[in-house]
Amino acid sequence: MAEVGNTLFLAYRLQIVSDNYYRFLSKKKALDDLPEEPGKLSARDAFGVVMISHGEEFGEDSAFGVSLRQLACLCGACVSPGK
Repeated sequence: MAEVGNTLFLAYRLQIVSDNYYRFLSKKKALDDLPEEPGKLSARDAFGVVMISHGEEFGEDSAFGVSLRQLACLCGACVSPGK
């Protein structure tokens, strides 16, 4: 019986930590480094912008660059229209 109580306590603590982590990632921060994207972006969106930008550096004929851009869009972080 003590094992069930301990498991529930650990699950409760994991839920609290997960909620805090989710809130941290959901916060939007101002980005001064992106002149074409004024305003604030969440951490996920900022990561998507980095993936798209890095993918564009490889060029259109690079499978790695294309996959970075596609992955960013699949994750919902595609902020550049037409990419």
